[in-house]
Amino acid sequence: MHLADRRLIMLLSLTGLLLASSLSVSAAPLRLGLAGAAVAKVAANQACAALRASPVFWVTLDDQGQIDQHVSDYPSGTTEIVPSFEYACVPKNTTIVTVFTYEGNAVLSDKEALRSSTQAGVYAYPLSADDGDPLDQGDWKVSFYTDKTLLASGVVRVGDDQRSSGVVVRGTVRDGNTRNPINGALVAVLKPGILVKAFLDTGKESDLFTSGTTDSLGQFSLNRPLARDTTYSLLIVARGYRPIARDDLRLGARDPDPLRMDILIVK
Repeated sequence: MHLADRRLIMLLSLTGLLLASSLSVSAAPLRLGLAGAAVAKVAANQACAALRASPVFWVTLDDQGQIDQHVSDYPSGTTEIVPSFEYACVPKNTTIVTVFTYEGNAVLSDKEALRSSTQAGVYAYPLSADDGDPLDQGDWKVSFYTDKTLLASGVVRVGDDQRSSGVVVRGTVRDGNTRNPINGALVAVLKPGILVKAFLDTGKESDLFTSGTTDSLGQFSLNRPLARDTTYSLLIVARGYRPIARDDLRLGARDPDPLRMDILIVK
């Protein structure tokens, strides 16, 4: 085993030390053709064993109800938000339960039975006010469930276009081939000026700026915000996968807060 690999495994063992209103709405689920990212496909003669969802992403729709743009937040005056996720297939007897909350308060819960399919696609659930008025500004969260099991969840902000000086970084780590979430992956950001090679050579814990570890859904949140217009080095490590290292992570004035990263790693 190479020295760098041993230090990466040692780094994984250090993660524990490093981490320190009611609203009337209208909504209707959509199942869209796959747009953009690749999803693992199921062979036509192979049964779909389980519904697996990608991380939630937020979009706008065109006049035909198809995905127009992917967004990280919605501006003030938005009348509709659309959380979505990708799937590889839909097994028999699948029901999706969608729950929306606004600033921590539940505003909608709905369920829909899906038709089984071996085809990949996108499931989207547009949410808007019954009277067509703009949605309230603030944080909106969606959670998708099946058989009382959380499939995926996400948060988006409506309004407040001001950019903060620090950026909260959240995201997911997934297998680059299967798109399945990876549990226990470490996402580490080094202090400005510390390059990955130097960190691997010294292994100094004090060179770490912030880090986060993925949960069972592959989701992580860094425990400190990153400064804008500052260059950081990024290291992603998961057992059994090739590490990712880069020295050019830099967030500018136009990057949203929070910033969502969808990271794919391979074996």
